[in-house]
Amino acid sequence: METSSLLSSLHDECRSDNYIEPHYKEWYRVAIDALIEGGLEAYKEFLSKERCSEFLADEEIDYILNNVHKLPQNTVYSSNHAIDDTSSSGTYWPIESDVEAPNLDLGWPYLMPGISGGTNIDLLFHPPRAQPYTIKETIRKMIRDARKTVDKVIAIVMDMFTDVDIFREIVEASARGIAVYLLLDESNFSHFLKMTEKQGCQVQRLRGLEYKP
Repeated sequence: METSSLLSSLHDECRSDNYIEPHYKEWYRVAIDALIEGGLEAYKEFLSKERCSEFLADEEIDYILNNVHKLPQNTVYSSNHAIDDTSSSGTYWPIESDVEAPNLDLGWPYLMPGISGGTNIDLLFHPPRAQPYTIKETIRKMIRDARKTVDKVIAIVMDMFTDVDIFREIVEASARGIAVYLLLDESNFSHFLKMTEKQGCQVQRLRGLEYKP
């Protein structure tokens, strides 16, 4: 199956290169409301009626069904939240690892010492502060703006990857000839595969995209 046929909803040649489709869709909210109010059957019935694709991972659906509770109308929110500062050691060792680095079959840009310049780090906030877009829109724009060059790759590291919009962007990037690497948490890797299956995409057949659990 051609990649373009999988992502036909993204093909709109009249849009400018700088256009970023809003990630919020009203039917997302309505579908989640149906899930909360009527359960899984009501959620799937809504998607079928509106001819919408599934956008929630199975774990997200389970979490919503098991954790969302309707609050009484007279509920008062408290601003006194306890902070648990024992959840992280606060220590980061970027050059230490207990496993070997994975093979990068698609290549990796070689930068000669002293020529590459400084490292760029962008700190993004949600809701946005200085940047004009949300974090998700910024990521999608960076992926969409990437062009094929000898020193251009896209590398994404996530504990869980179930976002269909960002996935479609990286598939489009790989179709443009850009090497794309995904490094995902092994314990959550099955959720990524389920998400790709729901989108009708077999990632094993995508050239230019390599993923490691």
